[in-house]
Amino acid sequence: MTLKRKFKPYGRCYIDEATGIEYPGVTSILDIMEKRLDWWKMDMAGKYIQEQAIKVFNGERTLDWDAILAEAKKAPDRYRDSKGTQGTRIHKVVERKLTGEDISSDLRKDAKLSAIIVQIDKWIKDNKLEPVLVEAYLLSKKHAYAGGVDLVARQNVPEHGPQLILVDFKTGKSIQDTAKWQLAAYCVAYEEMYDEAIDIAFLQHINYDNQIMAEASHLHKADLPKEFAHFLNIYGAFKARWAKHLHGV
Repeated sequence: MTLKRKFKPYGRCYIDEATGIEYPGVTSILDIMEKRLDWWKMDMAGKYIQEQAIKVFNGERTLDWDAILAEAKKAPDRYRDSKGTQGTRIHKVVERKLTGEDISSDLRKDAKLSAIIVQIDKWIKDNKLEPVLVEAYLLSKKHAYAGGVDLVARQNVPEHGPQLILVDFKTGKSIQDTAKWQLAAYCVAYEEMYDEAIDIAFLQHINYDNQIMAEASHLHKADLPKEFAHFLNIYGAFKARWAKHLHGV
């Protein structure tokens, strides 16, 4: 099956090219819960106005409130786009690293990224992870959703024994409360596709500015039914909100 990613009014979806069926993306489904986004936009715009007021005071720009307010409205989108581009770049380099490609030229150009890759490499070696899937799409036909997973790997350490691990790398400024529901959705989709259960899923947060990678959330198999039930409840609200834009869901 080949899935093609596309953007709809509700966000990201994945289209089965053979059947044309659209599957909403997990992160877009969960975005319906993120009420804090409006507050974040207001905060970003406020900070931009404050910065420009200081420039006016210092004689670095002329006072034009109409122009400053118009620029402030666009400030959150500019910031989000720049961080999105940065996140995509980090994910691509991590993907190439995990698939064994030579990324030395990328790391020479970016000392911060090089420091992050060193941490990821150490984390993988310390946890004895052997990649099974890297940057792959996961699809649940049963529940009609899809998403992209960064890494599924096998782990065999004495204290735990053999386990199947799912990892999602996040490069955003913060981790939302919906993280476990996202991991649960990925675990269920993986088991449906490959007939093998994930033992534990991790969300690893990559802070590019500080060159720190740390575990932000994790989900054990025993907790999966409860967290997935939460995801399905949110999906129900998503369907109600975007019913006229969903096809075959």
